[in-house]
Amino acid sequence: MKISPSRKIREFQEDFHLQYGGLKIEFYQDAHKVFEGSHKNQEASNESTFEELVPGFKEINIDLNENQTVAELEAAFETMGLHAQIFRRSNKVWLQTTSTDHWSLQTQNRKGLNSVQ
Repeated sequence: MKISPSRKIREFQEDFHLQYGGLKIEFYQDAHKVFEGSHKNQEASNESTFEELVPGFKEINIDLNENQTVAELEAAFETMGLHAQIFRRSNKVWLQTTSTDHWSLQTQNRKGLNSVQ
């Protein structure tokens, strides 16, 4: 999936959610460690562009492979200066996947989709 500097975070979030309907992605001002959550007050505005979030951001293509773990995907974003957190749907609530970062995107997505009542 291509991410250009002028692309709004919201646009990327929508594309991500189309591919993984049981998941959502948020971006943050500060990094978090694996198996650690991010604070809501650090959440980047989804109306921001990637250039606004990371000055000097260059266009990239990120591989959203269903077999990669959440930890691997979040680490890939980290190498680009982006602090991402994946959330999984649990009925009507979105949970940060902190304790299950070792699960694949496919497993996380399936669990999220199966939780919708």
